[in-house]
Amino acid sequence: MKIAPASGLLFLLVVPLAAADPPRIFITDASSVQVSAEPLPGQGHALIESTQGVSSRNLVVMNRFVELCPSVKVTGNIEKADYIVRVRRPEPSPFTPFVKGNQIAIFNLDEDLIYSTSASYVKKAVKQACGELERLSGE
Repeated sequence: MKIAPASGLLFLLVVPLAAADPPRIFITDASSVQVSAEPLPGQGHALIESTQGVSSRNLVVMNRFVELCPSVKVTGNIEKADYIVRVRRPEPSPFTPFVKGNQIAIFNLDEDLIYSTSASYVKKAVKQACGELERLSGE
């Protein structure tokens, strides 16, 4: 018994493509981390603790990213982040109370600077950073 090959027939396998996960960003202050050490008696070493809280001004930036940049996900876990976003929002000066230098820098996980921007308004700085994050995720 001979079996003829199925010539001329084309079988297509349709596989739905899963949507790629949006890039995750971890937002932090550009300020230095507070470090404290306490010697442990009789053990020859110290207990070192580092802290860096989330300021209310950082929460404003986080809210702006959620509002203006739906193509990225803000995470509170740096280990799950694809990018680190550092924010510097200086305290208002009594000499220039209405001028703020909102600065945003985007780093990859190797701590290499990828992008930075500054603007008078947080919203504008976030929009610019969001555009760069969208460009990076499209590469």
